Amino acid sequence: MAHRLSRSKLLELTTRLRQRRRAAGLTIALIGALTPIAAPPAAGQAPADFVFSGGGWGHGLGMGQWGAKGQAEAGRTYDQILSHYYTGSTASQTSPMPSVRVGVLWDVGSIDVIGSGKLEFRYKAPGGELLATGSPNQAWRVATDDQGNLHLAVAGQPEIVRPGGPNTVNVLYSPHGTTLRLPQTGNRYVYGVLEISSYERSGRWLTRAVITELGMQHYLYGLGEMPSSWPMEALKAQAVAARTYAVEKIARIGQSRVPCGCGMFSSTLDQAYVGFEKEGGPGGERWKAAVDATDALVVKVNDKPIEAYYHSSSGGHTENNELVWGGAPRSYLRGVPDPWDAGPHHSWTVRFNRVDLQNRLRARPETDAGELEGVELVPPFGVSGRVLAWASPSQGGVRLKGSSGEKRISGSKFRQALGLLSTLFYEGQPRQVQAPKPALIHPDGTLLKGSGSTVYLVEEGRKRPIPSTGVLESRFDPREVVAAGDRVLASYPEGEPVTFRDGSLINAPEGPVWVISEGRRLGFASAEVFEKLGYSWPAIIPVTEKELSLHPEGPPLADSTGNHPNGSVIKGSGPEVYLLEGGQKRLVFSKGIFSSRFKEAEVISVSDAELGAYPTGQRIGFRDGSLVRGPNGAMFVISKGQRRPISAARFGDYGYSQANVRQATDEELQIHPEGEAL
Repeated sequence: MAHRLSRSKLLELTTRLRQRRRAAGLTIALIGALTPIAAPPAAGQAPADFVFSGGGWGHGLGMGQWGAKGQAEAGRTYDQILSHYYTGSTASQTSPMPSVRVGVLWDVGSIDVIGSGKLEFRYKAPGGELLATGSPNQAWRVATDDQGNLHLAVAGQPEIVRPGGPNTVNVLYSPHGTTLRLPQTGNRYVYGVLEISSYERSGRWLTRAVITELGMQHYLYGLGEMPSSWPMEALKAQAVAARTYAVEKIARIGQSRVPCGCGMFSSTLDQAYVGFEKEGGPGGERWKAAVDATDALVVKVNDKPIEAYYHSSSGGHTENNELVWGGAPRSYLRGVPDPWDAGPHHSWTVRFNRVDLQNRLRARPETDAGELEGVELVPPFGVSGRVLAWASPSQGGVRLKGSSGEKRISGSKFRQALGLLSTLFYEGQPRQVQAPKPALIHPDGTLLKGSGSTVYLVEEGRKRPIPSTGVLESRFDPREVVAAGDRVLASYPEGEPVTFRDGSLINAPEGPVWVISEGRRLGFASAEVFEKLGYSWPAIIPVTEKELSLHPEGPPLADSTGNHPNGSVIKGSGPEVYLLEGGQKRLVFSKGIFSSRFKEAEVISVSDAELGAYPTGQRIGFRDGSLVRGPNGAMFVISKGQRRPISAARFGDYGYSQANVRQATDEELQIHPEGEAL
C-alpha cells in the first residue's frame, strides 16, 4: 500500500536528494529482468546487479493529475489547483472557441465504419454529392488504391469509386442521432462529421480519418484523460487544462498536421480522445458536468493561453520545462512541490540483472557501449531531482561506460531504453517513510460531525460531506450522528458529497416533482403517471435549488404501466417489502431492517403480476453504520455488509451511543457474514 507522505517530510526528502546529487556524480556499481519490486531481495535470493528507484509517471511538466486529485480531496478548488501547477497563471474565459479537427486514424489502407442508425456518405464536403445511405449495423469500408482513389463498399451493393487526394468521403451520423463506431479504434462517436481521405506518404497511398466540425465542448466530452469518478474540482481542473492545451496548440500550429491532417491527435501525442466511450461510460455525466461548468475557461499568462502540459504523477515535485525538453524557459512551467501526489506511481523500484540491462542498452545504437562496465548519473539534476539531458562532457545526463568506449545520453533516452516511468530516478532501494494514520478508523456507514455544522459519511476511508439536512434525513436517522473530535475528522481525506437516496421523491419550490434513480432526477410526464406508478404525495421531500442541482436531469417517466426506477420500495398484496436494484427485487427481510433504511411513506403498492415480473436478488440487511445487538447480547457494527464485533470497552472510543443500538434476531444477523472485530 502506498503511504501518503506529510508535506514537510516530502519536501525534506526531495531537498536531500537534490543536494546529494549536486555534490557528485552518482555512479552505480555493476551489481539486473525488469521486475518492479518495492523491497530488497528475500533471503536466499540473488541480489540484482542494478537497482533503480524513482517516482512519478510522465514528463513532469505542469499539472500532475494524481496531485490534482489529492488537492481536490484536501478541499482546494480547481482554480487553486491550476494556479499551483502553472506559476503566475489565472483561469479566465476566452471566446470564440475554435472547432477541433481530431485525427482518429491514419497510415492505414482502409477504414471501417458501422452506425447504430442512418448514415450518409457524401463526396468532397458534408453537403456534397450523396454517394450512399447506410442502415443500422451495416459494415461499410472506405479504402485507398494505388492511385489514391477512394473506394466505398458494403456487402451486397456495387462499389463506389471517386478520386481522392484532396477529395474526401464525409460520413454524416450526428444529424440522424446515430452513434458511429470505428472498429479500428474500438471507440464510438456521436458528435461532428467523419472525414475520410487518401494521402501519399513515402511513395504509398494511405487512408486517414478525421472528426471535423467538432465544437470544443463536444471534443472535451470525449477526452479519456482522468477517471470520471475523481473529485469534481480535479475534473474541472483537468477540463480547463485540456481546453487550454487544445486552444493554444491549434492557434500556434494550425489544423493540417502531418500525417493526420488534424489539429489534435486522438492519442497521447496530444490528448487521449475516446469519443462517446467517455461521456457514455461510468460516471460520464460527472465529467460532462465538469466540462460544462468550466465552459470557455482557459489558463492564461499575460492574457494569452499557455502551453498547458500535464502528466499522470509527479513523484512529489514537477520540473522546469527547459530541463525536460530544452528550449526557452516558460515562466508558468516552473517546477513546484507536489506533496498531494499519492498515486500508485508516486514511488517505484525496478531491478535488472546485468545481462538484461546490457541487452536493453545494446538494442539501440545511441545506448550501445559494448560490454557494460558502469553507469553514472551526472549532475546537475533538475529542480525536482530528475536526470536531465547532457549539456557537456562533464554535465548532465547519463554516462555509459563499456568495452567500446563511453556513451553520453539524456535521462529521457535512458528512461526509454529501460522502460522507466519517468526521469525522476536514482540508484538503490527506495527510502521508506511511514505516513501517520488516523487516530481512529471508523467503519463504513458511520456518520461523523466535528465542531462545525457539516455531517460526514465515512466510506472507503474517506469522509463524504452530506450537503444538507434534507439529504441527511432522506438516507439516515440523524440521531445516529457520532460526535467526533476535529483531529479525528481531519485525519480523513474528503470524498464526493452524498446525494439523495435512489427512490427519493423531491421537488424544489414551485418546481416539478422528481424521483432519484441511479443518481439522476427523473421527472413525470403527468400527475396521472405519478399516481398510477403508486407514488405518495406525502413522501415528497422539499428541497432547495442547490440540493436539486446535485443530480443531473434524466429522461422523464412517461409510462405508468410498470418498470419502476432503481431505488423504488415496492410491495404486492402480501406483507413482504422489496427494494428494486439493478432490475431485481431484493427482499427487505424484517421490520427492523426496514426501519433502518426506509420510511413507510416510501412504500409503493404494485400488482402481484408486476411484482412477479422482477427476478429476485439477494436479501437486504441493515444499512452500513448500523449498531445491532444479538439475542446473546453480543454487539456488532455493520460495515460493507459484514457484522463486525465491537467490545463494550471500545464502544465509547468511537463515540457510539447505546440509544442507537438496534436489537436484532439471529436470522437478521445471519444476512451479514461476520467480519473482523473493531
